[in-house]
Amino acid sequence: MEILAVVLLAGLVAGYLVLAGCDIGLGMLMPYVARTGAERRRAVSAMAPYFLGSEVWLIGAVGVAMGLFPALKAEVITGLWPVFVALLAGWLFRDAGLWLRGRMRTNAGRTVCDVWIVGGSWTLALSWGLVVGGLLGGGSLLSPFAIACALTAAALFALRGAAFAAE
Repeated sequence: MEILAVVLLAGLVAGYLVLAGCDIGLGMLMPYVARTGAERRRAVSAMAPYFLGSEVWLIGAVGVAMGLFPALKAEVITGLWPVFVALLAGWLFRDAGLWLRGRMRTNAGRTVCDVWIVGGSWTLALSWGLVVGGLLGGGSLLSPFAIACALTAAALFALRGAAFAAE
């Protein structure tokens, strides 16, 4: 029964990361792949179907983790809370930028939303890497291993975003 719970959690996390890689990675690369206003609008329109769908997978993964893995829940809440605060802040800013960009009537407003999208996407990518590095490295967030995990996660998200943009 424990193997089933681990497979379920791994499947939900993998589903989230594959879908979120599209919008987080494209958000990270937006200054490089979407230089004009029309290209940015197209990039945000391409991200829109993915960022809500990926969050459903994440909520499922969090539900499974909290319900079936109480030791993991305790580790995350006690040891990794600073990373999760940053992750949630990045998530909120990125989503706010995605939601509000189309409603802005001025270039300055759209620029602020673009900064939120790019900054939030980078924060999400680096935070997910720190979460993985912290969990695998015994809870140390500033160890070389955790930082390497953060940089690797950012590179993988950017690679997924570049592949998505090429499509």
